[in-house]
Amino acid sequence: MATSKIGLPTNAVTGVLPTANGGTGNASGTATPTSAINLAASGAGGVTGNLPVGNLNGGTSASSSTFWRGDGAWVTPTDLNGLSGADQWRTNSTVSGDINPLTNVERNDTSGFGGIGSAMTQSSGIFTFPTTGYWLIRFDALFFGSADSRYNNAFIYKTINNSSYTEAAYNSCLIQQTNSASAYGFCSQAFIFDVTSTTDRKVKFAIGVDDNATSLQGQQDVNNTTFTFLKLGDT
Repeated sequence: MATSKIGLPTNAVTGVLPTANGGTGNASGTATPTSAINLAASGAGGVTGNLPVGNLNGGTSASSSTFWRGDGAWVTPTDLNGLSGADQWRTNSTVSGDINPLTNVERNDTSGFGGIGSAMTQSSGIFTFPTTGYWLIRFDALFFGSADSRYNNAFIYKTINNSSYTEAAYNSCLIQQTNSASAYGFCSQAFIFDVTSTTDRKVKFAIGVDDNATSLQGQQDVNNTTFTFLKLGDT
């Protein structure tokens, strides 16, 4: 029995080394690793280069605007820059009494105003959203009265079927004279609306006052009473 190593010239051994002896067991020379490969290693044993896009879900939906998510899908990132939609409207004149819906509205066009994404649209006081998503709706109402008025209400109404409207939010403010002087009252309310359809899901705004002489303030060049719409994310 040999007790020392046998020196063989280069390329002197041919054939396939059995797997039991530490070989591949096939003539192709493809080795089956017996331990995990260190992907983070540098140099020999490490992995370099780029994994082809086609190797990830066949490249389906892959583009310059998508990324590979942990659940095994190419998806489009949302809200990378914060809000994906923002718009603001206001009343453009002063009105009195109970009104439902408010129709004396215009989009903010004051110098310096900036919105994000497509604008809201409205017809006869009914507001339509430009896209689906979770929208924060805020109604800030400025009232004015020359007499005491306890209940001056501002309402947000919503529909989910483009037909019947129900209250989504409402608030009330007090106008109380001091030394017989006229006074203002301000109230604000908000609602997060899951707009799953821009056709069926819409909003409108209304007011109700204790004294019909109480007015809701509005101007064409500055904000008094406003309606603000912020898209928080996708539905």
